[in-house]
Amino acid sequence: MQTGMTQDQTNIMSEARSMAHKAKTNPEFVQLMAEHGYDQASWGYFDELIATAAESAYIRAQAEATKLGGTDTLQQQRVGVWRLAQRLITICYVVFKGQTELLIRLGLHRSRRDGSDTSYRPKMTCDTPLETLIPWLRNLFAVAQTSPEIAAVLAKHGFPAAKLAESAAVLETLAEAHHTREQATINRTEACLKRNGAFNALAKWLRCAQRTQEDIEREERRTMANGPVLG
Repeated sequence: MQTGMTQDQTNIMSEARSMAHKAKTNPEFVQLMAEHGYDQASWGYFDELIATAAESAYIRAQAEATKLGGTDTLQQQRVGVWRLAQRLITICYVVFKGQTELLIRLGLHRSRRDGSDTSYRPKMTCDTPLETLIPWLRNLFAVAQTSPEIAAVLAKHGFPAAKLAESAAVLETLAEAHHTREQATINRTEACLKRNGAFNALAKWLRCAQRTQEDIEREERRTMANGPVLG
């Protein structure tokens, strides 16, 4: 199960909760710390730091789970869209063979940048980044739907208007899922930054308190070693 914390942060939280428990159950410890400036307000602030860090870790875990869930859904939809597109692409290359201008409009051929009259097939696959793939497929489906000379031929070869419209709708579902996943990635990053900030604040307070505790224990050992001072 995701905790939303790194291993170092898990250790910090464990140490912090241990000290907070000691502050609530050990009056002698509280008194000694109070003599070094750690009053009730200090312990109250410590509790707030722990609560904030714990909440930020929970939010980070939720953001990670959302991102992972969105990634799984996105991959399934990507595969489904590509299967539809691949079938359409194959049909277009067959029925429009030699009609380079139509293929260029569909995005299935591209003019070379060297100024020559030749063209080439774009190398698109299911794994092409969605930032590139989605606009390319939008153009493919849009041109296939809105160009009468193309739509009429496709309708005779297993891709009627209804099928094109369905494919375009599935593509938009993919685009929406991609947007959701991208937003989840942003949310995850923001949650990570807030969590790290909360744990940094907690760690600073904790380390200072631990040093104070070590100083107290060191002084107690020195006193015990030297024995009682005689008046």
